[in-house]
Amino acid sequence: MTGPRSDDAAVIAESLDRPDRFSELYRRHARDIHPYAARRLGDSAAHDITAGTFLAAFRTRKRYDSGRASAKPWLHGIAAPSPSVPEPGTETGSPERAPAG
Repeated sequence: MTGPRSDDAAVIAESLDRPDRFSELYRRHARDIHPYAARRLGDSAAHDITAGTFLAAFRTRKRYDSGRASAKPWLHGIAAPSPSVPEPGTETGSPERAPAG
């Protein structure tokens, strides 16, 4: 007997009706995204890139491929194109950071 799905895809799906559920995705993956951003752009930029990654993911979560149990590759893909630290006063930095949606 199996219980309810608790993989990332299920959390994202649940967050469409209950946005607070998305915090679970942050809890699971921020510790992977932050060091990745720090290696690429330095410690000072890593906080902004991590926050921007999860903001972009939250905004585009309805387009997530629910067939993929883990969101880790998706989140790394969002973080990867970060050419610089987001400009002060902007939500996601450059237009390339967050896909429309």
